[in-house]
Amino acid sequence: MLLKGKKMGSKHRISGPASGSGKLVLFATRFLLAIPLAICLCCAGAAPAGAEEERRVLILQSYHMGYPWSDSVTKGILSVLEKEKHMALFFEYMDTKRHMDKPYLEKLFQFYKEKYGEITLNVIICSDDNALNFLLKNRGRLFPNVPIVFCGINNFRDSRLAGHGDITGVVENPDVLGTLKIALRLHPKTRHVAAVFDQTKTGQANGERLKKIAPDFENRVAFTYLTDMTISQLGAALRALPPDTVVLQLAFAKDRDGVFLSQREANKLVNENSKGPVYTLWEVRMAYPGHMGGKMVSGYAQGEIAAGMAIRILQGESAGNIPIIRESPNVYIFDSDQMDRFGLSNEDLPKDSMIVNEPFSFYETYKAGIWLVSGTFVLLCVLILFLMANISKRRRAEKRSKESEERYRKLFQSASDAVFLVDVESMNILDVNEAAVKLYGYTYDKLIKMKVPELSAEPSETEAALKQLRPTVIPIRYHRKKDTTVFPVEITANYFDLDGRKINISAVRDISRRIEHEKEKEILETQLRQSHKMESIGNLAGGIAHDFNNILSVIIGYTELSLDDVENNTRIENQLQKVYMAGKRAKDLVKQILAFARQSGEEIRPMRVDTITKEVLKFLRSSIPTTIEINQKIESESLIMGNATQVHQVLMNLCTNAAHAMEDEGGMLQVGLKDVLIDDGFHVKGRALKPGNYLKLTVSDTGTGIAPDVMETIFEPYFTTKGPGEGSGLGLAMVHGIVETYDGTVSVESVLGKGTVFSIYLPVTGKQELHHEIASEPLSSGTERILFVDDEAPIADAGGQILKRLGYSVTTRTSSVEALELFRSKPNDFDLVITDMTMPNMTGDTLSVELMKIRPGIPVILCTGYSRKITDKAASAMGIKGFAYKPIVKADLAKTVREVLDGR
Repeated sequence: MLLKGKKMGSKHRISGPASGSGKLVLFATRFLLAIPLAICLCCAGAAPAGAEEERRVLILQSYHMGYPWSDSVTKGILSVLEKEKHMALFFEYMDTKRHMDKPYLEKLFQFYKEKYGEITLNVIICSDDNALNFLLKNRGRLFPNVPIVFCGINNFRDSRLAGHGDITGVVENPDVLGTLKIALRLHPKTRHVAAVFDQTKTGQANGERLKKIAPDFENRVAFTYLTDMTISQLGAALRALPPDTVVLQLAFAKDRDGVFLSQREANKLVNENSKGPVYTLWEVRMAYPGHMGGKMVSGYAQGEIAAGMAIRILQGESAGNIPIIRESPNVYIFDSDQMDRFGLSNEDLPKDSMIVNEPFSFYETYKAGIWLVSGTFVLLCVLILFLMANISKRRRAEKRSKESEERYRKLFQSASDAVFLVDVESMNILDVNEAAVKLYGYTYDKLIKMKVPELSAEPSETEAALKQLRPTVIPIRYHRKKDTTVFPVEITANYFDLDGRKINISAVRDISRRIEHEKEKEILETQLRQSHKMESIGNLAGGIAHDFNNILSVIIGYTELSLDDVENNTRIENQLQKVYMAGKRAKDLVKQILAFARQSGEEIRPMRVDTITKEVLKFLRSSIPTTIEINQKIESESLIMGNATQVHQVLMNLCTNAAHAMEDEGGMLQVGLKDVLIDDGFHVKGRALKPGNYLKLTVSDTGTGIAPDVMETIFEPYFTTKGPGEGSGLGLAMVHGIVETYDGTVSVESVLGKGTVFSIYLPVTGKQELHHEIASEPLSSGTERILFVDDEAPIADAGGQILKRLGYSVTTRTSSVEALELFRSKPNDFDLVITDMTMPNMTGDTLSVELMKIRPGIPVILCTGYSRKITDKAASAMGIKGFAYKPIVKADLAKTVREVLDGR
């Protein structure tokens, strides 16, 4: 994103789209210049154009269009390259901010290979590390011998280009020292500096940069480092700072709990809680209000310099002979509103500083245009006097007039738009060009005998527009061709007098392709919004998984302990078994929510839907009002490829929604299963199903129905018609996602006041249902000594009791720090350590590493409820012998412990 602003002491201005006043000046300038230009063109002969070879430049961006940094770099590149002639620019956005796995990069390679296989490039400009890494790996196979210019590269070292030639560029490094110096110079009463940075790689790097230079300023200011905090902790810490504090926002994209913040959210958090001025290091952060400024990394400057290097290469220089610019071209940028807030003026700032949000000055902004218009006006006045003095001479220039008319005719005929001359009074067409003949399908002779409304699909609107007698641009009208095809057009019209008649001259442009492109753009934007919604589901699922699995660990653990303590075949034993089964169902449900958020299928196998249907309806009967009658019509025992937990979710969501629609008046809930044969050409809501055998599942109710205006949005994430606290809006989105994963489809029919019917079609499989016999085997046991560590006291207690009942000697700790001290004092008193992953002060993986430093080879089992930080493969690489996801049932715990102790 390029910020609007201007440099002090220069004419250079960076701005967005022209305002209404600016457009007026621009239009006036073009109009006044058009008259002498047209005269010059009429008088000048055509000069042959020299042929020059086209130069091709590929701009390869690491991220996606619309990402502020990438857009700023692109504008900097274009500010240079657009001035060059005979230049063909190719833009590619790798989108690696959202997609970065190996299969995706391989697909990008194949796509570029196909796209550019027959195109010879002269130079490649790449932005940011991912694009440069991609080129260094694939240039020989994709773009052999094509010179490369890079920009936006952090922490650059020459070793990175080892073995690669013909490469140059400009590096990117944030200027912490420059920003700190200017902040202290502009605010001499500052006594405290607070640095805000997170635990990401970028945040830590910037924090280290500040810590290295901090000792040089300690005699003047005190430094405070606000890092490794939650959002609420950071806000409280900022509010507690004294008023004479300058805040340096170095980086804050993720808080201590792993919550990610957008640039807008991070800026708002810091700015709204800080009393003093806030300085930052990146130009793109100035797009949001609240920052004072700083010496910043400028994407625009990076792109501008890289483009200049590319021009030098195109002019014959070797990329290897152009030195790499190692001093990041950072610029001073300040916000005018914040300058007013803290009493600063333009004179206080360094020379050539960029100022954003400065009050608009029409004259200063369009000074050149105003003088150009004024000068042109004077020139035109002189020209008019000259023409008036030569009117008599024009009468003697009939031959020259005819030649001029011929030139007009050629210009008229060569126009790509259809051009009409029309008598306003009679609506008769007086003349048309060849483009009009081709566009409408009539012959020239036929057209000049017609009236304009005959070509219009809106004749009354056309007549009204013609009679307005003023210049106009009509963005869209609908005309009709000879073959009766109706198509959209854009019309630009003007008027002049000819022998006392008002003549309309109109240029008509077919905009069918433009409208199609706009519709395609709307579709793509809708898909993007849907993608963002699904991403938010993934973030929500990951956020609850850890805590929920910890809760389930306590429930399942104590239930298993209680089952050991009660007699078999008693009512309490039966009730505990139900609690145990519900806990395992919840465990599978959490796992399934995570799988759905990742859009991945798990445990897909042949299964019968009828048994799950009966189980769900049996459960529902005891949980919904007796005023709702349940009727089942199970006519199929066919198998599908699916997952029992997912199918259970589908039925529970649909049946619960149906019951909710009837809770006031009661009614009939009917669930049906039957086999259907789908023929070729069968469609469900616009989707064609493959021919074959399908299982049709229907869930119907006699409730309130669904309003037609929301029918198209019921499957979108977070859409709900329920009140606050009654529903999340994820149910039907989950149903739709599961059914689509099974290559099936879902449709809905509803009538307000009468009810709703959901129909699901699932492909039938010929595979046999898998039956796993559960062998009744005794649990593995032992007598070894185990240290069990978990910051949740109930989990530690339950785990310890279970292991003791298996024969082991168990010591429990709820603090990773205490566990480490115990192990350090008695390293040979334990044969195995079982530790949780997510704990305060020291995480499980860090504890494991410290334990193995004290006693190499000590077996460790790492447990987690949910973690993006570590996986079983990563744990194994660290030397951890076992890895398990919570909640762990007793049998699995016994098996895992025995396998690790036995070295299997």
